[in-house]
Amino acid sequence: MALSIAHLLIENKSGLTATELAEMLHLSVPTLYRITLEMHQQRFLVSKRQGRKNVFKISPSIQDVLPSVY
Repeated sequence: MALSIAHLLIENKSGLTATELAEMLHLSVPTLYRITLEMHQQRFLVSKRQGRKNVFKISPSIQDVLPSVY
């Protein structure tokens, strides 16, 4: 599931909210947050607060590595 999240974030350079990601992956928002928390702790993701929402983006340090997987 983490690779699916990473793939979507690579495709959407401006980032995606948890709700957007959850809808795309057919997951509940709490499940998605659990996965993104782990990815954030491993420094695969960065998040930025925009108003009331968190927008997730792929971490710049990992961005160059992941496209070669796809």
